Amino acid sequence: MILPADPIFSQLLRIARNSHDEVVIDDRNLHVQAGYSHLLHDAVQLAQQLRDSLSQGPSTVGSAFIGILALTSYESTVASLAILALGGVCVPISAGASLEELAYTLKQCSATCVLVGSQHQQTTLATQLQEQTGILKLAIPVLSPGRPPIESYTLDEDSIPSDDLPAFLFFTSGTTGAPKGVLHARRYLYAKFSVQQSELKDELCLIYDSICWSTCFISVLLHILRGERVELHELDARYDLIWDRFRDCEITKIHFSPTSWYTMMKVFQERISKLPEPSVQAYIRGAQYIRTPITLGGILPVPVKQFWQNLRGGRPITVIYGSTEAGLLTVADPEASGSEEASIGSPAPNVTVKLSDGDSGELLVKAPTLLLQ
Repeated sequence: MILPADPIFSQLLRIARNSHDEVVIDDRNLHVQAGYSHLLHDAVQLAQQLRDSLSQGPSTVGSAFIGILALTSYESTVASLAILALGGVCVPISAGASLEELAYTLKQCSATCVLVGSQHQQTTLATQLQEQTGILKLAIPVLSPGRPPIESYTLDEDSIPSDDLPAFLFFTSGTTGAPKGVLHARRYLYAKFSVQQSELKDELCLIYDSICWSTCFISVLLHILRGERVELHELDARYDLIWDRFRDCEITKIHFSPTSWYTMMKVFQERISKLPEPSVQAYIRGAQYIRTPITLGGILPVPVKQFWQNLRGGRPITVIYGSTEAGLLTVADPEASGSEEASIGSPAPNVTVKLSDGDSGELLVKAPTLLLQ
């Protein structure tokens, strides 16, 4: 089994060989638990199906924009790796969007195929999408039989995609205007993951949002490239259920937007705090068990910041700032994260920032994660 010798698959094989095939993805949507050997096998199988179905050589397939219509799941991860193995562009799309919106998105980027997860394969949406666009539809394999050992995979040193090869097409949230497509290169992912395997064997990151958001989509890939286990849900803003997972004292890492941290605070204040004291303490212990709580994409209001810091025994929520267009820009240390000032921290590694007029003006950024277009 031959994979491109780029940073993604070089790291993936390195981590896989040291993992003893322990579970790396716990998919609560599909009730699937899988290790690296399952993940690699299904990704390679799907990549071959893509190559065969598109009836083109690998170099042409490598330029293809390929939609992913799936929950945040094992399937969406398999689809991402299959597309990246071919040198294609991942286009995650939301099943919550209308048929017209999805068709427009796929036509705008000239998508050649849509990879469809099991929960969408027989739906009217998937069928109508294929009928309206004429785009090929392929099912994503899950735990395919005939799984070979990790040792059977090799890297092709003659097949190393350029760092600047397009790899991800995301759409902005529309916070500062109409949603727009943002194209990122493979270096967008390269710049984000550590070359070191995580030393924390019990690391478990809860990911609950839709893959149509860049943060969620990339987070799944980043964690498995670090050897960190992920638990995947689509809880659709069921913050009470997220609190229940906190209470189990298993989750060690989670990222929320400021809005979600606020909503989680309100759930505690309005529901959990009114439970019997032993139950309240169980939820508090769960919140304190999380080693790495992160807020992304904005600043926490001071009352929200203080609530969580008090609940967690003085430990603040880490502030990480970035955008769909620019990727990761700044990271705040514990002192800055806990400050009452609206601090977004210091530039992340390999990121340079300056103000256009010296000590004032627009913030100018130079980073390896900036968009291609």
